[in-house]
Amino acid sequence: VSMRVGNSQSVLDSLTNYETDVAVLAHFLDDPLLYSMPYRQHPVVIFANKRHPLARYKSVKLAKLHQEPMIMREEGSTTRKSFEDACKKLGVEPRVSMEIGSREAIREAVIKGVGPSIVSEAEYVADPEITMIRISDADIYTNAHVVCLRDRKEARLIRTFLDIAMNLQHVQTPVPS
Repeated sequence: VSMRVGNSQSVLDSLTNYETDVAVLAHFLDDPLLYSMPYRQHPVVIFANKRHPLARYKSVKLAKLHQEPMIMREEGSTTRKSFEDACKKLGVEPRVSMEIGSREAIREAVIKGVGPSIVSEAEYVADPEITMIRISDADIYTNAHVVCLRDRKEARLIRTFLDIAMNLQHVQTPVPS
């Protein structure tokens, strides 16, 4: 197994150019050339430096973030879009104080105390300087899809991968307390 990481467009280009057999994408647009299987759904959470006022809460309502200066991923990030859509529904307007195009760089900025941010819970990496805060009044999720070219879906290697992914969907992961 060989694995590469890239943005959604470069991964899709790699699929359609027959350079990649299977992709896992956070956002998938319906395309007749592609087969897509929903794989996982992860809640979006807030994370903040332990010295930030939000850090004293285990969970908050979105209203707590109204006009809160936040670090965000670039426009087009599926996590950011999910978060902003939920905020808009509730009339909450966080203030984007900084945009950073890398999840790792955002984490470092939060560790340094620049401000809080959001991330898919599956992508949250703990650190002694930060804390995770759940959102209590909105269901905000990111979704992962397993994608391949529709005409290659039954190729033995790809079919095996899809079958394993399908079986993993049914494995229950314990919820951290």
